[in-house]
Amino acid sequence: MKLRTKLIIAFILLSVLPLAGITLFSYRSSVQAFREIVERESGQLTEEMSERMELVNQELDQRIARLGELPYDEVMAAASTDHDRPGRFLDRFIEEMGESATLITALEFVPEQPPLPSAPQPPRSAGDEPDAFVINLASLWEGRGSQAPVAEAGGTHALRVGNVSVFLPCQALGKDCDKGPGHIHEEDIVSIVTSFAPEAGAIVAEQMVHLEGLAQIIVENVVAEVQMVENEVEHQRLRLPAEPASPEPTEPELLFARDFGCQVRRGDELVGHVNATVDAGGVLRSVLSRTRTDQGEIPFAVGTEGKIYTTDPGDAEIIRGLGVAEHSVDRVPDNWVVVTHEDESLGVKFGIARPVGESLEQMRRATGRNLASGLALISVAMLGIVPLSSRMTRNLSALTRGVDRLAGGDLDTRVRVRSKDEIGQLGAAFNTMAAQLSDNQKKILERDRLHRELEMCRRIQEELLPAQSGRLPFADVRALSIPARELGGDFFNYFALPDGSAALLMGDVSGKGVPAALLMANLQATLRARLPLESDLAKFAGCLDEELEASTQAASYLTLFVCIIEADGRRLRYVNAGHNTQYLHRRGGGIEPLGSTGRPLGLIAGGGYEERSLDLGDGDSLCLFTDGLIEAENGTGDWFGAERLAALLEEAGAATPDEIVARIEQAVREHRGGTVAADDATMLVLKVDAAGHGISGPGSS
Repeated sequence: MKLRTKLIIAFILLSVLPLAGITLFSYRSSVQAFREIVERESGQLTEEMSERMELVNQELDQRIARLGELPYDEVMAAASTDHDRPGRFLDRFIEEMGESATLITALEFVPEQPPLPSAPQPPRSAGDEPDAFVINLASLWEGRGSQAPVAEAGGTHALRVGNVSVFLPCQALGKDCDKGPGHIHEEDIVSIVTSFAPEAGAIVAEQMVHLEGLAQIIVENVVAEVQMVENEVEHQRLRLPAEPASPEPTEPELLFARDFGCQVRRGDELVGHVNATVDAGGVLRSVLSRTRTDQGEIPFAVGTEGKIYTTDPGDAEIIRGLGVAEHSVDRVPDNWVVVTHEDESLGVKFGIARPVGESLEQMRRATGRNLASGLALISVAMLGIVPLSSRMTRNLSALTRGVDRLAGGDLDTRVRVRSKDEIGQLGAAFNTMAAQLSDNQKKILERDRLHRELEMCRRIQEELLPAQSGRLPFADVRALSIPARELGGDFFNYFALPDGSAALLMGDVSGKGVPAALLMANLQATLRARLPLESDLAKFAGCLDEELEASTQAASYLTLFVCIIEADGRRLRYVNAGHNTQYLHRRGGGIEPLGSTGRPLGLIAGGGYEERSLDLGDGDSLCLFTDGLIEAENGTGDWFGAERLAALLEEAGAATPDEIVARIEQAVREHRGGTVAADDATMLVLKVDAAGHGISGPGSS
């Protein structure tokens, strides 16, 4: 897959997918937070409804406690010519109850003694006298809401059937109350009763002879409910038929598990008790109507029998459709939030149903717009990323072609990248690398040439040195040179002189490389040519010192140990011009150091030199070496040391020169380990053998 395609795919994956994920997460978080807020607010409303219900109950208790002062005797009168008495009773009732008046559907007066005096009643048989008198107010409040104005047009009548007084508005009678009871006829009464209780109409008609002056007791404005009339007529032994087979649902009994009532006193005398029947549904609707609905909330209540109460009958169908009464609130549709709070003391469950479908739809639309806007921005960004990726890949392709040409050996390859970004920097680095490779290649070639030349010089230098093993007329000789990487200035030589003596040289030219090697070669030739002509080694060393100072740079000098062994091998003369101390190992044991007798040659001329001499015996060993031997370092920087060399010579004893050199070489290599030699290490071992028979080997002259 091409880089440009990868860049585009990566851009899409790293932009579209995170955008979609963030958008979805934001939407779900917003919905969850919105629902939590709605549920919290709804929960507060349901708790407020429960508290409001408790307050309503307390208010009912307080107001009903005042009903003991009402003039029940005026309403209980069986006959009266004053049709204003119901109105006065109702005025007092509303005055005491206030707005709670419409919540009372009936009052039952239970006397403590024989009923209060009243108008003459029709003759009744013994045992038929009821103990209580019922005042039915339910029909009076029907359709009037929370207001109950007595003085409305038409007035109020009280319809008396036995010990039941049903308060009716004049409008229900179709008569004008102001014209008096004489305008209400018996057929009107039968018609009114029949309209509220069809089954009771015939019975009322048969007993009209016993209801003389019945029309005169219509004194208050009340509307009777059919069920109450039927029940109360049966209570007065009118023997009405049984209740319908499918009665309407009754109000929840647990709303008011206790009775509402008070005592009736006249002065200090207890004359009876009043029990009030409270409209539980009306109480619930009154509580629900005071609940806030500015967000479309539907306050509702569910009784123990599952009946749903709402302020609007249509809302009850909505709540029923949500299935709140049948199953858990958790199964409510997503576009509604329903929160309930159960009042255990009343057995009623208050709830708030709030529609959130429109709000959720607005959130979905906003989320969709945000996602679309993000995708649009990504699309616009794609218009820029495509040409950018093309330019990047074009520059990378140029770099790739340049790398291929460079790998093929074309060190003059250069690429043209005009961008100033990282790819441009990479192109500039490539061109710099190509130029450096070209320069390095030239340097490598030059270095190889110099290396070849140095190897040639080394071979020439080695050719100038004598053979590593040889024999003089009076001694065996073994020499060894351990070369470093570069050309060095170490040199050694041994050769016979015309008078039968032998000369031995061990020197070290300062510096390394070709200059030191050339100076060493020149000195080799000079010493070999002039030593046979010089008998005084100190004078010869002084001449060399002055010549070197005059013919070489100030930094060029050399240390030199030169000695001559007489022809009989019994005497040694030497000059040590600044060279490190050499060793003479006696056959009987012991090491004699051959220290310096003057400054290095060519360093500071004119210092003069001293020639020294000593006697030799058969078996004595002369060990000559350069500083590269004793200064050989190991991995920790420790030198091999002159003491270790002297100890090896002591241990060698009567060993041959070959054996002595082999031991020293092995010890040096073990000490150095894998460390690369920084300087040439050269040594020469001569063992005196006066019984020899002439010089042999390449070192002879």
